[in-house]
Amino acid sequence: MLSMAHIIGMVTTILGMTIINLLASRNVKTMSEFILRLKQGIKCY
Repeated sequence: MLSMAHIIGMVTTILGMTIINLLASRNVKTMSEFILRLKQGIKCY
């Protein structure tokens, strides 16, 4: 079971990483790779 704090922490981290990634490079390929890694990361939880 994930507590509310864990969910909020995960969402905040994901949003932060997404924003940083978008600012760092607006490359579609990089973004799709990032999304794939993100999905893999969510599966690990």
